[in-house]
Amino acid sequence: MLFFVSLQQTKILVLMSETTKCIVCNKTENDVPIIEFKFKGLKYHICSQHIPVLIHKAQALETIIPGIKPSEEANQ
Repeated sequence: MLFFVSLQQTKILVLMSETTKCIVCNKTENDVPIIEFKFKGLKYHICSQHIPVLIHKAQALETIIPGIKPSEEANQ
């Protein structure tokens, strides 16, 4: 039996096989839940443990996410 796979389908298969990691602790989606978010056109992944850091202490991620600034709510 022959199967034909287009280049586009191959790309999708490759993307699906990549393991995502938290930008803070490098835990994978196999270890903990991972959330994907975008900032300035780039995609990042963060685990459920570090979401509060992203929300309340964004400046701590400046070395990982260039240009991120603390939110106004977090400063009040």
